[in-house]
Amino acid sequence: MKWKGFIVPAVLWIIAGVLAFDYIQNKELDGKIQQVFKRTEKAEVKNTMEKITIYKAASDPLRLVTEAAEIDKSKTEEEQVRTIVTKVLGENSPVKVLGMYMNGSDLYLDLSKEFLDTSKSPEDELYLIYSLVNSITEVKSIRRVKIIIGGQEVDKSKYSVLSKFYERNTSI
Repeated sequence: MKWKGFIVPAVLWIIAGVLAFDYIQNKELDGKIQQVFKRTEKAEVKNTMEKITIYKAASDPLRLVTEAAEIDKSKTEEEQVRTIVTKVLGENSPVKVLGMYMNGSDLYLDLSKEFLDTSKSPEDELYLIYSLVNSITEVKSIRRVKIIIGGQEVDKSKYSVLSKFYERNTSI
């Protein structure tokens, strides 16, 4: 019977020992976990801006002039093209981008019908088209641009043929 009085304290000491061992192990792990996730350096922010050339039609004499700009390469191609078109046409232009569609390296640029009324002469319209095409082809994945109006392919605008793809031409 003497050993029964010894068993209860022994079991209690064993339980206390296991709990103490577990507590010490968790304390050591807590310290290690905190060290693993401790931030020692600031994260590097990658520059996603890329310098491009925007082409704009200038008059007197009629020619294309260049302007340096930046686009955010982390944005989608559509967002990049919308930014470029806004820079070429201007913030307050009545011409709106209705959409765009890629087929390989060809871009179908869907513009509002106001595009048809923006030019006063054949030369003016041609320079407007090439200011758009040359600027848009600054996006590396775009090689040619076809302008469509209101979701429809149009054979001709006021002065220019729109049924064809336009390629970059900086020599006009």
